[in-house]
Amino acid sequence: MITIKQVSELSGVSKSTVSRVITGKGSVSAASRKRVEQAIEQLGYRPNQVAQSLKRQQSDMIGLLVVHLGSPFYAELMGGVQEALRELGKDLIVASGYGTIEGEKRAVETLRSRGCDGLICFFEGEHPPEYLRLLSNQMPIVVLNRRDLEEMFSCISIDNYHGSCLATQHLIDNGHRDIVYFSGPNSLYDANQRLSGFVDTMRKNGLTVDEGSIVTGQYSPDSGYERLLQLSKHRQQLPSAIYAADDDIAAGVYRAARELGVDIPGDLSIIGYDNADFSQHMYPGLTTIKQPLKDLGKQSVILMQSLLQQEHVDSETIKPEVIERKSVKLNNG
Repeated sequence: MITIKQVSELSGVSKSTVSRVITGKGSVSAASRKRVEQAIEQLGYRPNQVAQSLKRQQSDMIGLLVVHLGSPFYAELMGGVQEALRELGKDLIVASGYGTIEGEKRAVETLRSRGCDGLICFFEGEHPPEYLRLLSNQMPIVVLNRRDLEEMFSCISIDNYHGSCLATQHLIDNGHRDIVYFSGPNSLYDANQRLSGFVDTMRKNGLTVDEGSIVTGQYSPDSGYERLLQLSKHRQQLPSAIYAADDDIAAGVYRAARELGVDIPGDLSIIGYDNADFSQHMYPGLTTIKQPLKDLGKQSVILMQSLLQQEHVDSETIKPEVIERKSVKLNNG
């Protein structure tokens, strides 16, 4: 294995000068830098990353906690994180917490045991404040999509409340008044933010929100499918529009509508949330709310890098936007 000593001998400079060229720290004359770089190329020298990490007491690894790896939602987020880390010469380790308190605790400990320099966490579980406070004092952590945790962590969020207001207002602006919201689980922070956005926007426009206006379920196609079938059994006439709290739910609504012989958007308008890759390939194309997940991932890495450099970091919020396709019609009735 080629060593720094051999690079030093070939280039005719000291080992400390070679080290400064490799690490990019400290001043080196242009002539010495050129000789070192030529020696490195000639010898095929590759720095020992493990030894460098030990010396700097950093692993150059960042841990990412997500709910589960099978969702396109988290795949796009991970892509943004990994792309930004690659530019910094750092590696990514991912663990799933499955949205439970115990699962997330295990995942955090797994990432910490792997020597991660910091963690980027997508918490779904409602952890006790004392656990979160202890965690925040142990290592740099960036929390995603939980604005309620800004007092303890550096947070970066997509504004789910604002996005939900946009979705609801889009239906109202297209003449819809009888709107039913297929929400996510009440236990999840983002689901509650979207629910609040729906309720507030309806009331702001003078529209009634009652028990029949909100149907709670899971973020899944099966949940959307089952809810529309049940709705068709309990109502003489379907609402003019459904707001699905995510695109998975909307996909299930599409399937149920086909079975019921309900035309989208002729008989039923639908708006989703997330702008998942498949939403543009649905027929008709799904109007939805775009969450810039890749940007969220990249920005979380920028925050993490600042924390690692012990710089002050303010929390950030990213605004979503409406992506118009063909699933919402102008309702003149």
